[in-house]
Amino acid sequence: MMTQIKRLRHIKTNNKKLENEFKTINVSTKVLDLMLFLKNENLDALKKGIKYRIITSAINKKTLTKKLNAFMDEPNFQLKFINQNPRFWFSIWDKKILHFGRAEAILKKETCYCSTDKGLIDIFQSHYDKVWNEAKPLTSDKR
Repeated sequence: MMTQIKRLRHIKTNNKKLENEFKTINVSTKVLDLMLFLKNENLDALKKGIKYRIITSAINKKTLTKKLNAFMDEPNFQLKFINQNPRFWFSIWDKKILHFGRAEAILKKETCYCSTDKGLIDIFQSHYDKVWNEAKPLTSDKR
């Protein structure tokens, strides 16, 4: 388990080590936090060819896409939407590191969990792929 502050530090460390792909299913306000917290680092990673695949709720879709405008022109940045906030959130770095927790807990800044267990990551990866295939892609002038 880790606190939100420790999680943010861990995210910064994980992003520096990122080699291929970052994936997340997250609450829309937390997607903003996640991307804007390390905006320059995230943009640098995208320019290096690292893929960011984000799934979030369509709640506040216009606001979200406006605030993420800096990322929208990057071909390695993909954003898809589901109709409601997820019941739990998770992020995967290069299929090696997993952060996860209850969606309502992250909004309350409660603790979350971290794992490098391959079996657990595979379960979350499988769920991610299913939701990604069902999620709606962003349709805008930017894409």
